[in-house]
Amino acid sequence: MAGIAFAGMMLLCAFPGAPTIIGFANAGSAYAGPAANVDFVHRYITQKWGITVPIKTSNIYQAVNVKYTLCAVDRANEILNGAPSATTYCNHPLATTQIIDDSSVRNAVDRLVVKDLYPGTGGEGEPFKLYMTGMTANSQFGFYISASGNFTVDWGDGTAVQNIVRPNASLNDIYTHTYSAAGNYIVTIGGRATGYIASTTNGAIQFPTHTNPPVNPTKITKISGDLGSVFPILTSPVAGQFHSPNFIMTFNNFTGWTGPIPANLFAGLHGAPVDWMFNNTFGTNSNLKGSIPAQLFAGISGAPAQYMFSQTFYNCTGLTGSVPAGLFSGISGAPAQYMFSNTFYGCTGLTGSVPAGLFGTFTGAPATGMFYNTFGGCTGLTGIANGIWDLSGVSNASASMMFTQTFYNCSNITSPSPSIAPGSTTKLWTQFSAFTGGMTFYGATKLADYASIPTGWK
Repeated sequence: MAGIAFAGMMLLCAFPGAPTIIGFANAGSAYAGPAANVDFVHRYITQKWGITVPIKTSNIYQAVNVKYTLCAVDRANEILNGAPSATTYCNHPLATTQIIDDSSVRNAVDRLVVKDLYPGTGGEGEPFKLYMTGMTANSQFGFYISASGNFTVDWGDGTAVQNIVRPNASLNDIYTHTYSAAGNYIVTIGGRATGYIASTTNGAIQFPTHTNPPVNPTKITKISGDLGSVFPILTSPVAGQFHSPNFIMTFNNFTGWTGPIPANLFAGLHGAPVDWMFNNTFGTNSNLKGSIPAQLFAGISGAPAQYMFSQTFYNCTGLTGSVPAGLFSGISGAPAQYMFSNTFYGCTGLTGSVPAGLFGTFTGAPATGMFYNTFGGCTGLTGIANGIWDLSGVSNASASMMFTQTFYNCSNITSPSPSIAPGSTTKLWTQFSAFTGGMTFYGATKLADYASIPTGWK
């Protein structure tokens, strides 16, 4: 789980001078804006971290002070960690009975950051946000949820935070909001799923491009935060529902999004992949720029699942940099059909070598389409490192399209073709002599050993 820690200790030391609020002790220098009440503190914590902290008063409209605010954050930390609070803000010298305003509450909570307990994943628990640019007056924005749970949506225009309670993981329930004024807005989605429905077409959350009236996913120009903490892999889902989400087409065809992909986008996911989990997640985003974060799928480990990374970055022509080493190294076991089909197809901006350790260790019988067109059309790649996978335990059998067009038209790779495992000199066509007609290296004519590759493999 996540913890909370101070980003700075000066956040509440000074307030602009204002008249004293009569009737409350130690009001002193009072407030710059509307006085905050107990209810405001709890609503803002729910918006920020997607959790509900018990209210310690019978009067939610009572004016709130610094001590109550910081004590509420201690309770939030306790809830997020599932253990006694790791912080003692409630006993800090700043935790006085001085009354504060709503902006000071926001300032306090915003400066308490979610602590990253999983080094390298990039901020687990950070609120997930969508940045909308150029919304017109009376236009709508919306999204589908196919999961059970309690969710919150701050639409970013000052309206009340919307609470969504879903006892069932039904398909494609849409939630929309109309903006009365033109402008740019930040939508924050919080809460936590409690169960999922098995589907090969509907992700846990999706942003449809064709609705009437349109809900404008093309207005999204940036995303940030940890979506995986809102839709995590569960140990105990709601009875009759499934434990793992998928992100089928979640960010597909976001024409206004120029990137980058947040490093912590799926930091809250910890567990094994499921069928179709990241199918087409970023597909057909030709305007998406930047590099693929090395830790994007760091929490995903276990046996392969069919179509799990099929078309994940399909035709993302604007992605740059090298393919990160270890991106899929947590996946090991018996191959599943189409597990890495078209994963990077058409990513012409990727450069450098396909790195060692990109994939895990696979054993058992080969599967249909397991590496079909994985790097097809990646004309910017210039090499293939030794040991990009370990296929030494995969049996010599023929599964349809198992290596068909894996490096199709990778026309600028000048290294030798890959061997079957780190340190091995055994080539694919030797290990898998039963497989024919694959065109695995079709068009990759600059490979150092191209002349020695059997005809059926090129």
